[in-house]
Parts: sequence; structure tokens; C-alpha cells
Amino acid sequence: MSNAPRDEIQNKDPLGAQLMKDFLSPDLTYMARIDPNFTGTFKMAFDASAADTHKSQYLTNARLPGNNDSGLSGNARDNVLMGNAGTNASDGKGGSDVVQYQGVSSDYKIVTANGVITVTSRTKAGDTDRLTNVENLRFMDKDIKLAAGRTAGNDSLTGTSGPDDVDLQGGNDSYLGLGGNDVLRGGRGNARLKGNLGEDRLFGGAGHDKLNGGYGRDRLHGGDGNDLLRDNGQTGPYGRDLFFGGNVVFDFGDGNSITLDGVTDIATLADDLFIF
Repeated sequence: MSNAPRDEIQNKDPLGAQLMKDFLSPDLTYMARIDPNFTGTFKMAFDASAADTHKSQYLTNARLPGNNDSGLSGNARDNVLMGNAGTNASDGKGGSDVVQYQGVSSDYKIVTANGVITVTSRTKAGDTDRLTNVENLRFMDKDIKLAAGRTAGNDSLTGTSGPDDVDLQGGNDSYLGLGGNDVLRGGRGNARLKGNLGEDRLFGGAGHDKLNGGYGRDRLHGGDGNDLLRDNGQTGPYGRDLFFGGNVVFDFGDGNSITLDGVTDIATLADDLFIF
């Protein structure tokens, strides 16, 4: 990071430079509002080819007003970034960054895949953010930690009260979906996925997975490996779950379970009756 203006003061007036350090913060921490007519990507890290960054490199927080399609590029600080009503592409760069929204979490659809977080408004057409290197989303009702949701390591996440669509990529992951009709993908590794409320679709992928649809009519796909697919015991039409898998254990609660080894097509069991 270049400090050209401050370096010049240091060279020409070292005493004045020391007073600046003693009484003024080296960072600007207010929420900087960018010109509503701005298009392109507003940079907050020094770039010798961009004159504005001689000043913007000291910013910690920035907001895009208006509705132009534009973006924000953070710096090494812990940035708070806010988009506008258009389509925004923002990169938090270094630090632990927050993207802030003016609504509750259920007003947005969050999809995490291939290192990119896509946040789409359910109430405002055309309001979509594509985020990279962002660790947290901040809504009016709560914060959601996202760093783990896009790694290949061992992640533990809690979703939103609305529909979540999440690809955990890899590792021994756990995800609690809360509400909404969720689509949860465990990827590689041994995943522990729970849909909770709603009609959920859970995909274990490779590894030895534990899937629990929770309440509602859910579809549980164990994938490869030895999987545990659990029903919560809810009766009636709203508790009918569909199970798909290879070598799986079906857990129906109260100590009742079915273990299937080497079954690749559940349809072959259509004529079988299991009584406990």
C-alpha cells in the first residue's frame, strides 16, 4: 500500500507528521457514500493507475447509493460494504469483511458455490450481489457468517429462516437449515445436514453422510459412501420423506432403523415390507 501524500508530509514536516499520528486515526472509519452516478468498481486499496485511491486507500467502509450496476473492492482492513439497488460485484479482499443489507435475512436468497456468494433480493427485482472474499452478511435481524460456507475444510454453518441454496464444497461439514425449502449439498467429505422446517432437498455426495430432513416432505440423497438418512418421525402427508442412496441406514427414530448394503436402486424394494 502506498502512502504517497503522507510520505510527503513525513519528508517535509516530520513534526507535523508525528502530530497527525498522535491525534488522528490512520484509517477513516465513517461510512463513505460513493457518488450515485458512479459506475465500475470503486477501489479501496492503492492502485498507482487510479488517482482516487491515493485517498480511498484509507477508507474502511463504503456504500454505493443509487441503482447503477457497479462494485466495491475492499482493502486489507475489516471492511463494511453496502451495495445499491442494482447488480453489484464486490470483493472484500483482505481482512474480515461484512456486506450489509437493509432488510431481514428472509428477504434474500443466498447461494454459495465455487467461492462466489450470490445474494438476490426477493422483494426488489434486479437487486443482486455477487460477492468474493466476504466473510459475513449483515441483515436487520442477524449476521450470517459465510467464510466457512465456501471452503474445502471442515465447516459448521447455520442458515436463514428463508430458503437456502448452499454448496459446502468439501470437508466434514455441518449445516442447519432453519426454515424455508432448502437445497443443501455436502460435497466431498462426511457431511451432517439438517433441513429443519420446510420441504428440503439434501445431497450428501461422497463420504459417510448423516442427513436429516427435519419437518416437512423432504428428499434425502445419500450419494456415495455409507450414509445415515434420518426421518424425524412426523406422521401424515406432511411427513412423507423420500430417501435415495447406496449403502445407507434409514433411521426412523425410537430405535427403529433399516440398514441396506449394496442397494443401488431403491425402487427394487417397492415390493418389500418392513415391520418393527
